[in-house]
Amino acid sequence: MILAVLFANAEGNILIERFHGVPAEERLHWRSFLVKLGADNLRGVKNEELLVACHKSVYIVYTVLGDVSIYVVGKEEYDELALSEVIFGITSAVKDVCGKPPSERLFLDKYGRICLCLDEIVWKGYLENTEKERIKRLIRLKPPTETQSMVVATMKPLTIILTVCITASLSQARPIITQPQPNLSFNLNQTQPQNEGSSCTYTVTIKTSCKSPSYTRDQISLSFGDAYGYQVYVPRLDNPRSRTFERCSTDTFQIYGPCTYQVCYLYLYRTGYDGWIPEQVTVYGYNASPVTFYYNTYIPTGVWYGFDYCRRYSSASM
Repeated sequence: MILAVLFANAEGNILIERFHGVPAEERLHWRSFLVKLGADNLRGVKNEELLVACHKSVYIVYTVLGDVSIYVVGKEEYDELALSEVIFGITSAVKDVCGKPPSERLFLDKYGRICLCLDEIVWKGYLENTEKERIKRLIRLKPPTETQSMVVATMKPLTIILTVCITASLSQARPIITQPQPNLSFNLNQTQPQNEGSSCTYTVTIKTSCKSPSYTRDQISLSFGDAYGYQVYVPRLDNPRSRTFERCSTDTFQIYGPCTYQVCYLYLYRTGYDGWIPEQVTVYGYNASPVTFYYNTYIPTGVWYGFDYCRRYSSASM
């Protein structure tokens, strides 16, 4: 079985991950182990040059492609030779989607399509497809999930048309330009915060303004979602010990939560006394186009502060 496929950036932040048959409590160990393995051995390695390791009776094949490190972990019939075929299929698909070995920026811009390719190559822990043209055809023909079908079936025709228009208009992380607003009536509709057992993975990048304090010890929470009630909530993003949200910095987070349609609202919540000025927040989702929300202003304390475009979408479909 293929136990794991992980993509990481040069700083060791996980960009995409897929685990198969690995208990949630063991995944943190594998993330840490693989990132350290790459930091120790991938420096100076050429694009697509394969390295092999063994750990706890499993095989690991890993490489670098542009600014991204790729790790594939397997056991039993998926030894180093079989995993080499898997990772070759993955690197070929990424190059095909990106047009070249990707920078981190390009990789994130193509995040959704890379995820679709990955799920056609490896499915439920087994190698399914490696031929590029077949993968392209499967992605084009891929039906919506059962959950998506149930939701779409209840929409009005105009709502369906509007959803397609929203997705197209927000492609390539198109910025939404307006002023953030406080939302005193904002409610969290998710009883549990993000966790590893949730359905979808999101990558969120937050750029801190050069006008912000040199560092902040404030607690920063995040929530975003779509027009149909699907919401992702992260109770705490900040970590002063890891130099998070320092002036002029960009931080990348991998977030687990319910699968959403196109993200159309995002709020930040701050508690503390240092203050903080985010410049922009970009959300990369699995089933939707990336979208950027521009702040460039102080986040007030004790109130959800941000953007909500879902109401205009809902009113337009009535």
